[in-house]
Amino acid sequence: MKRDKKRKGKKSNYKNRLSLFQRPDIRFNRSCPLSVKNAPSIDYKNIKLLRKYISDTGKILPSRITSVCQNKQRKLSSAIKKAKILGLVWMEVILLEKIKNLGNTGEVVNVKDGYGRNFLLKTGKALRADKKNIEFVKRKKDEINKKNIEQKKYAKKIFEKIRDKNLTFKKETKENGDLFASIKPKEISKYFIENLEETIHPSQIDLKKEINKIGQFSLSVNLHPEVVAKLHVLVEKKEAK
Repeated sequence: MKRDKKRKGKKSNYKNRLSLFQRPDIRFNRSCPLSVKNAPSIDYKNIKLLRKYISDTGKILPSRITSVCQNKQRKLSSAIKKAKILGLVWMEVILLEKIKNLGNTGEVVNVKDGYGRNFLLKTGKALRADKKNIEFVKRKKDEINKKNIEQKKYAKKIFEKIRDKNLTFKKETKENGDLFASIKPKEISKYFIENLEETIHPSQIDLKKEINKIGQFSLSVNLHPEVVAKLHVLVEKKEAK
């Protein structure tokens, strides 16, 4: 009799053991969707399958949500990481400003996962193109356009200050005039702060070719999608003291 009572007690606690996301009238099913008969094979090229297991924030969904078994979860994680490294995973974003060679404010575009997360989303130039964000941009489009006009006005102000400037760097060189280390956008960005008191991010600087020797080099500074400054870098030999 005591055993029967214990069994009955266990059955009565069934609802307490359910997942938070599980309806009490549905039995808990833990069968792996990637282990069943005719399940698609896990491959880094199968982007359609991989997307199902990537969250809106670009992270791999945990097995407690997807019911994928540990073995398949490891293969899935490996395939997703490889696809991201190779630039095969793309994401949809809605632009908050006009981006050169990409689109206008309010447009939904496909971009590579890394470019989207590490630049467009991080710098506030775009939002993930989910239903909520698309509706938000539609409601706020006039406000966004007004902000874009202000940004363009500010960009023009910087443009007038830096236009036609020669950025001069004095460097130690080898006998043939080559530099020991090439000049990168990060160093040019630092030059703007120290000499012109303007903050220009390295990502805004577009070098026409590598600056690795004495001479004059061209570059572009993308202050705004519609405001681009053309400048020159002058590299001179640093005289020994």
